[in-house]
Amino acid sequence: MEQVVSITLKTRKQTKISDLDVIKQHIYLSITLIAILFSFSTHIALADSDFEGVPYEDKLNETTSGSIKGSVFIDGGHGIGSSPYTQSFSVPEGEIIFSKLYVGIWGGNEEKTGTLQTTFNDHEFDTLELEGEGDTNPEVYCAGHGVYWVAYNTREYTTSGSNTAVARTSGDFDGRVYGIVLVAVCKDEDGEQVEYWINDGNLNLHGVSGDIPDENNEAYAYFSGIDTEASAARLTVAYLCGSPYENDYLYFNDNKLNGDDVASSTGYFDLLTFDVTDFLEESSEAKFDRGDEDYIHPVLAVLTVYSGEMKEDSDLIIQQVSIPELYTDVENTITAHIANIGTGPAFGFSAALYSDGEIVSKAQVSSVNNGQNRSVDFIWTPKSAGRHVLKVMADYTDIVSELRENNNNNTPFTVDILDRTPPNITISSPLYDQIFTSSNTVTVGGTIEESSRNTTMLVNGAEALLAGNKWSASVVLEQGMNWIIVDAIDESNNTATEFVIVHCDYDEVMSFTPGRSTRLSINNSNDSTAAANSSANSVFGGSGTFLSILFAALVLISIIVVGIRRRE
Repeated sequence: MEQVVSITLKTRKQTKISDLDVIKQHIYLSITLIAILFSFSTHIALADSDFEGVPYEDKLNETTSGSIKGSVFIDGGHGIGSSPYTQSFSVPEGEIIFSKLYVGIWGGNEEKTGTLQTTFNDHEFDTLELEGEGDTNPEVYCAGHGVYWVAYNTREYTTSGSNTAVARTSGDFDGRVYGIVLVAVCKDEDGEQVEYWINDGNLNLHGVSGDIPDENNEAYAYFSGIDTEASAARLTVAYLCGSPYENDYLYFNDNKLNGDDVASSTGYFDLLTFDVTDFLEESSEAKFDRGDEDYIHPVLAVLTVYSGEMKEDSDLIIQQVSIPELYTDVENTITAHIANIGTGPAFGFSAALYSDGEIVSKAQVSSVNNGQNRSVDFIWTPKSAGRHVLKVMADYTDIVSELRENNNNNTPFTVDILDRTPPNITISSPLYDQIFTSSNTVTVGGTIEESSRNTTMLVNGAEALLAGNKWSASVVLEQGMNWIIVDAIDESNNTATEFVIVHCDYDEVMSFTPGRSTRLSINNSNDSTAAANSSANSVFGGSGTFLSILFAALVLISIIVVGIRRRE
């Protein structure tokens, strides 16, 4: 009886030990699996810097996709420019269900660092530390030699109508802005049914150079679950660092788009839309091919697919253009009404505002049904006053097939741009509260930002020398505190005033040499004798020995006379 019990107990003990080992193994495997999954999720969440590309080196990452009645807005970018960089957008009507703002920054190289502070409408985002090759910000894609593509979630700050983004950079890096892009999905029950895929990232396509032994020539954006019976499809892509006259290629399902030089802007920023309706497949891909480019960075690919009935019988015209009083250096809103007088709808096109033959503003139009019109707002900040010729063109990229292609713009008209902006004066020297001790004459100089060529600069009431945007003048200081007042008046009679306060503590020394071994020096530091010092120095401060001896003799005679009087 006891032996059976002993065997039973032993067997149970062995079973428990075996179960415990299994449990330990399961726990170990679970922890390992969790660690592996966490490492993957951490890699996806953190946009670590990578020379070849972020978050992947061979494809853009799908950030969102869906289907909605409404429109997908994609616009922005006017080429590389200095900080602060401002970009305006005109977002269509509807409920904003997705919005992402992108800012492209040139760092100079991957070792330099700086900061980015972005404001969108009334919201100021936290300042980002852009850390080059060591960057781990989840909002930042840093690739190549310090090329940044920074993404912000702006859904709660985006509104229908006018929106404005401002990017400011500082630090040791270059800090110029390639461009700012806004992508927004707008829900509108009166709009068309549209499917969308939004892919982003920062791909560095490059050749062999320096210490880079391998090429990175191709990358992709993938789109799946597409309705191939769709009425229309548009592919919008954005590039940084593209150069004209260096061939690069874009393919959609092996169909070449836009010839042999896709990214060809002189401003190192390209935002382009293509009609890919005839090339749709259920699973589609866009392929970016570097070609002859030294460096090119695809950063965005958006596919929109429209389900409405489409025939090649739309006809777009500019029905009306509303022009307010226009001013320089402020955002002016010009509203155009685009009508479709054809018998079929028009999908996914762009309209443009031209001034003197050059595009100054663009607007995206999701769709216009036949027999309807849609208003679009152009945001324009003129830089020069005077008379300009304006026109608006619907479908300026000629992406919509229409009954007539030669009636997309209105008759050009002339407007007068008024200048109500005062000049912007900068005083570079002297510095505020600067003290001058070695001379009482100072050169005042600086720069002026003014579009008018007929600008007058005054420094303490006297006209200054103006060469280009630089001005200068010579000012004689008085002992003590001095105000230096700079005025600028442009041809529209706008005026601006800046000033700087400086201090003069200049002691003029008068030296006389009665003989080789004798030096008579009179040093005046009293304000009341400053003018006398100047006069005496002009008479006696030369090298003439006779005057020096005469002055010394007079001083000696005065001493003798005083001595005689004292004796008396």
